[in-house]
Parts: sequence; C-alpha cells; structure tokens
Amino acid sequence: MLNRKSQAAMEFLMTYGWAILVILIVMTSLFFFGVFDSKNKTSCNVEAPFVCRDVKINEGGVMFLLGNRNVDSISGVNVKINGNDCDEIYINDVLASSAVNIDNQLIRIECRGEVLNSNDKVNVDLNFVYTSVVGSLDHDVTASARGIVETGGGEEPPEEPPAEPPQTHKFGWAGNDSNDYYSGISGTVYGGLIPGDSQSGFFDNNATQFGNSKYIDFGAQNFDIKDELTLSAWFKSNGAPPYSVYHALFMQGSLNFGILVRDSSRMYSYLTNTEGTRVAVVAIDTLLDGNWHHLAMTYNGANVRAYIDGDFINSLPQTGDVRFTGSAFIGRYGSYYSNSFMDEFHIWNETLTDMEITDLYNSYI
Repeated sequence: MLNRKSQAAMEFLMTYGWAILVILIVMTSLFFFGVFDSKNKTSCNVEAPFVCRDVKINEGGVMFLLGNRNVDSISGVNVKINGNDCDEIYINDVLASSAVNIDNQLIRIECRGEVLNSNDKVNVDLNFVYTSVVGSLDHDVTASARGIVETGGGEEPPEEPPAEPPQTHKFGWAGNDSNDYYSGISGTVYGGLIPGDSQSGFFDNNATQFGNSKYIDFGAQNFDIKDELTLSAWFKSNGAPPYSVYHALFMQGSLNFGILVRDSSRMYSYLTNTEGTRVAVVAIDTLLDGNWHHLAMTYNGANVRAYIDGDFINSLPQTGDVRFTGSAFIGRYGSYYSNSFMDEFHIWNETLTDMEITDLYNSYI
C-alpha cells in the first residue's frame, strides 16, 4: 500500500510539478516588482483644467503636484487629511493659501507639520478656487488622494518640482479687445468693428459681433509652428454669411490654416504644407442654429482632425511643415467675412489630445 501511495505521489509531482514551479516563479516576480505592495496604490484625482502630476503621502504630510492650462490664480486652498484641516499649507515652498501668475506652470501644494503613522491608510481632500486667464469668474475645484503613509518626510527638505514644460500656447484672443493677450500681438480693426461690443456676451467677457468687412488683422505671423498645431474658437451664427457662402472664423494667409463655416452648417478645417499640398477636413453639424459652438482643429504631422463641441468629428491625412505667407485674420478670408459672434480664439504649437479638446469645451476656453 505504501509503495502505491509513493508511486501516486511521484506521478502527481511529475505531471503537475512544472505547473506549480511556474506559478511559484510568477508569484515571486509579482512580489518582487511590488504588485502586491499596498504602498504602490496611492492615487490622485483632480478636476479640469488641472491635472495631477504626482502625489506623496508620508509621515510629515501630503504633497500634490498639479499642472494647469490657462489658470491665472488660485485662492482659498484647503487640505483635509481624514477629515481634519491642515494648519500649514505651502504653495511652491511659500506658506500661503493662494498663488498668482501660475498660467501653465506646475504648482506644488503641501500640507506640512502633520504626524502620520507609517503604513496607515489616509484619505486626503484638496479644495480651492481658481480664476482663468481669459476671465474674472471664480471656479471651485476639488482634488483627492488615497494611499498608505510612507516612512519619512517629517524632517526632509521639500523636493524640487520637475522642470516646467515648454510654453506651447502661442496666441490668445479673449473677445473683448483687438489684441492677443498671451504673446502681446496687436491687431488692427477694420470695417468699424468694435471688439467686445456684443450684447450676446459669452463666458464672463463680451464677445465680438462680426459682419461684412468687419475683421481684425494681426499681421504676418508664424506662431512658432512647424508640424504641430491646435486651433480653438467659440462661434455663434447671427444669420447667413454676408455676400458669400462662408463664415470666416480665422485664416492665416491663403488657406495656410484656419476654420471656415459654410452656410450648410459644415465646418471646414484647412491646412496647407510647405509643398503646397492642402487638405480640408469637413465636419457637419447644426452650427447655424443661433447657439454657441466650440470649434477646434489639430495637426500632428500626420493627420488634420476636426472637433465640434468637444467631440472628434472627422480627419484627413496630411504631412510636412505648415506653410506661412500673408497675414492672420479673425473674421476674414479673402472676400469672405462672418456674420457671427466670436469669442476665445486660441493657437497652440502642439497637438492637443482628444481629452484636452474636451476639457477646453467644458472649461469654456
């Protein structure tokens, strides 16, 4: 009987031993790389237009590292750890609850002077108010972090934040004057246009009402653009296009790049490369319904993409650097003008993602 049991045991090991060995190796590897380590489960969430670059929770407190897009200032910063208010709040190493001139910069918000126990689970809530560079209205923002308290942090000096990303926002027109508030480009008004005179104000600025022969000329510009580009604008039709089939939102030169809206409610996104090859991405929607619409286009050196109200609509392939000749206009292309209200026109020399385009729409930028 014993020999039979021994023989059965040997047969079992010979049949399944390799599988058991593989499972042991895999489990060992997972533990080695920290997959089952609860300390790796720190998470961070924040509302747009902010992004959470990093979060640290240790025995001395909590640190949030936040990026932003087009935020002028934050104030009323409050941090709660497990429901308890933090007494020492630092913003970029300064004891403060507010900060200004932080557009597109990394912001380090810290709660210091806490006594937290290593390996304890904590919930962190961050609240503050922000003001956009394109307006004066305040907006509430909440962020949260969850994780395990790591050892150390009480006496260590604060870490330096990563290098700031390159400034890719190259042009910003807020709708209330004739100037680019971001890069300082001055525009010239034609046709009796009065910037910001619209009674159909959008966001917290007055929009501008365009019409026949009314436009803004920003002169010859290349916006430091080569093979990446994003355009973004808010548009509200005020009736049929004047003396043409197009509402001219923006155009740089002779169809180098820009956005037109046809009287059939079609949005045309044009882009011409330095070899003279042109594409026109057509996006169909109810754009002439008298409501505000957010229009955007992007180029990444391979494709031109069109967006309406935060949603991707259509794309066409295109390659090469963008062609630049002639002036940049808002409200005009050749003999085409625009019978519309316009607000918040922006240019980036980078390709914003689908999510970033949606964030612009949701943030009224």
